[in-house]
Amino acid sequence: MKLETVVPAGVFDTRANHYSSPAIRAGNAIYVSGQVAWDQKGALVAPADMEAQTRQCLDNMRRTVEAGGARMSDVVRLMVWVRDIRDFTAPEVAGLWREYFGDRFPTLAVVQISNLWRPDFMLSIEGIAEPGPKQVIVAPDVFDSRPGLYSQAIRAGNTIYVSAQLSLDERGNIVGRGDFGAQMGMSMENQRRILKAAGASMDQMVFMHMFSKDERHMHRPSYETVWREYLGQRDVACTSIQYGNLQVRGALTAFDGVAEIGPQEIIVPPDVADSVRGQLFPQAIKVNNKVYVSGQVPWDINKKSVGQGNIEAQTRMVYENMKRTLKAAGAAMSDVVKVGVFVKDIRLLRRGDYGKIFKEYFGEHCPAVNVVQVDNFWRSDYMLEIEAIAAV
Repeated sequence: MKLETVVPAGVFDTRANHYSSPAIRAGNAIYVSGQVAWDQKGALVAPADMEAQTRQCLDNMRRTVEAGGARMSDVVRLMVWVRDIRDFTAPEVAGLWREYFGDRFPTLAVVQISNLWRPDFMLSIEGIAEPGPKQVIVAPDVFDSRPGLYSQAIRAGNTIYVSAQLSLDERGNIVGRGDFGAQMGMSMENQRRILKAAGASMDQMVFMHMFSKDERHMHRPSYETVWREYLGQRDVACTSIQYGNLQVRGALTAFDGVAEIGPQEIIVPPDVADSVRGQLFPQAIKVNNKVYVSGQVPWDINKKSVGQGNIEAQTRMVYENMKRTLKAAGAAMSDVVKVGVFVKDIRLLRRGDYGKIFKEYFGEHCPAVNVVQVDNFWRSDYMLEIEAIAAV
C-alpha cells in the first residue's frame, strides 16, 4: 500500500532528530505520532501547566489531522500517556476536550506512565483518524462513557476501535475491588458486549493493550482462565505493560482493543520464538491489508532473553524480531505506519544508540512513533517492548 508522510505547517517536523513523522496516511487511515507540548521549532510550551500543554498537544494534532485530509471529528482512537493522571482529570482539561471534539468523542485510553521523552513533557497524545462515515457504538448494558468525553467504541468500515475497558458495571461502579481475576473478567465482558452491539464478536478482536497495575498478575492462573473464557483457543496480538494509574481509583487492569471484520491470518515466523503456544498471543495478525504486530520483546528463538542490562542489544533484538515477523506476513519495515515504544528507562534511549539502530532497520522511512516509560514488563529482565502496525 502506498504510504503518505504528513508534515503539517506549524508543527515541529520530527523526522530529522526524532526518527518519526508527524503522521502517516495509509489508505483511509491517518496514524498520528505522539503529540507533545512543543511549538513548531521544537521548544517546550508552558512548563508545569497541564491545561496549556494539553491544548498544545491537541492543537498539534488538529493541524496534523487536517494536513492529512481529515478533521478532529474523524479521530477514532486516542491514547493519552500522562505523567500524573490527577492533572489530566481536571475540569479545565475536560473543557478542552469539548472545544476540540465537540460532541463527537473518539475512543480513548488514558494511562499514567513514569516518564516521557523529555521530563518536562506532562503528556503525550497519539491517535488514529479515519475520514468518512462512522458509527458510534453504545452498548446498552455497558457504562455510557460519553459524559466522560469518550465513546465506548467507533466502527469505521470494517474496523472497530474499542476504548480501554475498566471493571465497571452499567452504573460506573468498579467491580471486584482488589481482585485481579474478577476485574479482568468484567473488563473482558464489557469488550464482548460492546463488540456485540457493533455487530461483531470477540472472534474479530485482532489487537489489544493489556494495562496492568502489577505485571505479576499475568503469571497467575486466573489470567489465562479469563483469557480463554472470552477468547477460547484463538489468540490476539497484544502488548502488555505495567502502568502507574488509570482513570478510576482501585482499577487493577484495563483492556482496549481493535477488531477487524474479515479473514484473519495468524503470523508465526519460523525464525522468531513461537508465542502462540503457551503465551496466549501470536507475533502478529494480518487482516484487511494491515498487520498488527504484538509487542516484540528481546528474546531469541528459544525464548531466552538477549542482552540483559544492555539497551542497545535488546533494541536490536526487538527490531530484528519485528523485521522477521513482518517478512513472514509479506511485509517489510518500510510498510510500518505506527510504532509504539515502551521502555523501563527512557534516559537509556536518549543517551545510547537507539537512533542509529532505528535507522539501521527503517532506513529513511519514518513511521508515526510514540515513546513512553512504563513501570515493568511481563519479565523483569526486559528493558523495552515495541509494537507496530503495518499497511500492505
